[in-house]
Amino acid sequence: MHMHLVFLTCLAERNTSLQEPLSRTRAETQAAFDEARGLEARWAALEREQRELYQVRSPAPHPWQATHISFDLSNYRDTLKASS
Repeated sequence: MHMHLVFLTCLAERNTSLQEPLSRTRAETQAAFDEARGLEARWAALEREQRELYQVRSPAPHPWQATHISFDLSNYRDTLKASS
């Protein structure tokens, strides 16, 4: 019975000695997680900004835009012919 009590006392002391490092590790993990979440949000914002810039400054229209542009020009040309 005495050995059992000694073992439990040693175990309790070990657990107590590990509380501070464990708390520090938890805080560091939380900080890293928060930083990762912030970086994810920043990444999404940069992707949106890049898409917007690409759409505004794109040197060549996308294929679907070219179809719409040629259709619009064709309709405009027909309108001009009809009004002449």
